[in-house]
Amino acid sequence: MRRLRLRGWSAKSAFWMVAAAAAAAAAIWFTTGWLLDTTNQAMDKDAHVNGTDRAKVRVQAVRTGLAAGAGAGAAVGLMLAFRRQAHQEYDASEQRVTTLYNAAAEQLGSDKAPVRLTALYTLERLAIDNARHRQTIVNIICAYLRMPPPTDETTTPDPREERQVRLTAQRLLAAHLRPDDVGQAGYWAQPAPITLDLTGATLIDFDLSNCTLGNILLSKATFTGDARFGDATFNRGADFDGAAFTSQANFDGATFTNDAHFGKATFNRRAHFDRATFTSHANFDGATFTGGTRFSGATFNRGADFDGAAFTSQANFRNAAFHRSANFRGATFTGDVLFIDAAFTYNGNFRGATFTGDTAFNDATFTSDARFGSTTFAGDARFSGATFNRDAIFGFATFNRDASFSDATFANKGSFGNATFNQDANFRGATFTGDAGFDRTTFTGTADFDRATLSSSVLLGNARLGDVGHSHVFPAGWRIESTEGTAGRLVQDPPPPDPSAGE
Repeated sequence: MRRLRLRGWSAKSAFWMVAAAAAAAAAIWFTTGWLLDTTNQAMDKDAHVNGTDRAKVRVQAVRTGLAAGAGAGAAVGLMLAFRRQAHQEYDASEQRVTTLYNAAAEQLGSDKAPVRLTALYTLERLAIDNARHRQTIVNIICAYLRMPPPTDETTTPDPREERQVRLTAQRLLAAHLRPDDVGQAGYWAQPAPITLDLTGATLIDFDLSNCTLGNILLSKATFTGDARFGDATFNRGADFDGAAFTSQANFDGATFTNDAHFGKATFNRRAHFDRATFTSHANFDGATFTGGTRFSGATFNRGADFDGAAFTSQANFRNAAFHRSANFRGATFTGDVLFIDAAFTYNGNFRGATFTGDTAFNDATFTSDARFGSTTFAGDARFSGATFNRDAIFGFATFNRDASFSDATFANKGSFGNATFNQDANFRGATFTGDAGFDRTTFTGTADFDRATLSSSVLLGNARLGDVGHSHVFPAGWRIESTEGTAGRLVQDPPPPDPSAGE
């Protein structure tokens, strides 16, 4: 189709010309018709009105209609003029923004640090004054931070100067994602959340604490110096897969409203997630925690995956709440582990995990299945006062030091078949409402079931004792039978004779 042109005017301009003409014609027609109709009715009632008078009235009505049409056309023309002026002002503003943006982007490539700093502050001013360009400006700052920093002091730019430029870029991003610091006028997360793409970036003393963030991409990023995300809010996805935290990482009080990915991330110093809230899925599969790790009081509303994670120092999950599946399959805990008062609403799966230090699940609550099959406890294992509302599975688990389940409650099946207790096994005061299974369990140290309550069947057949000379206490109906040397086994006493059988 051939594009419409009117003496160099665009089709849009032609449309407004036609609209003005139509408005003028409508004004003329309506005004003239209304005046003629009104005056004719008045003249019909006056017997002294002659043809000349009627003609004069008609001429005057036409003049008035033409004047109204001219006024309507002028109004449309004035509106068109205002509209054209607004477009011209907008185009001029956009041209100014584009010019400044291009200049700043070019200055970021300068080998002089003051020039690069000037470019950053220019971009900041542009983002403050032009909300619709904020994401684009943030993208260029993030792209700068993704560039590998110089490492040799003999190269250009100077690494010491470049460090200051990068710290400035980081501070600019953080400052405008904290509404309390800059007020609503300087808050860049409005009208739309800001995406930070810092994939693979090297960040120095990175601080986004108390920030409100949109989508944040930090996979394979390297954090040199402390990384601070305390009380930050991640409104969209948070991707830290493969990130390396060379110093402390602080996520205390952070809120993740969407998926949080920390798969294969490396924390070389302390990692703190105290009181953090994970509204959606939290993935720490294969992560390495070298320093002390804290998830005390953390809340996991969806799945929490720590499969294959390695904790080489203390891991503290005291008072943590897992409202869906908690998976620690194959995880390695080298230091002490605290799950005291932790709550597992859905399955808690520690199958195949290794606990080298002391482990404490005291007063923890497992509302659904607790799976510790084939788990190794090299240090003391304490489950005193724990509550298992569904199946508690410890089959083939190995307890190399003392294991305490005193005053624990097993509301359903408690399964310890083929488990090995190399030192003392303490079940004093434990309550087994369902089946208690200890078939082929090995007790090398003392086994103590004093004051234990067993309401259903007890399976201790073929349980083996390392030393029959220990002060073992087993449930009624079971006795120790020596086998070879100091070893022994448990056998069940025959039931007492029924007195009524001889009657």
